[in-house]
Amino acid sequence: MTAAETRVRAARLAAALADTDPPAVRAALHGLTPLQANRVVRVAIPLMGGESPARGNAINPA
Repeated sequence: MTAAETRVRAARLAAALADTDPPAVRAALHGLTPLQANRVVRVAIPLMGGESPARGNAINPA
């Protein structure tokens, strides 16, 4: 999966989560390996206004 594909899927995932649309969430992650899905989720977090796990947060301190 390229970086561009990851960003596209992350944007789709963020939109689906914002709309609380479970079928769209599943579609955004469909066909991905667990590692790819993890990358997509990590890219989607800042798009939704959250902190990137790489920067640290309450769950995963830097």
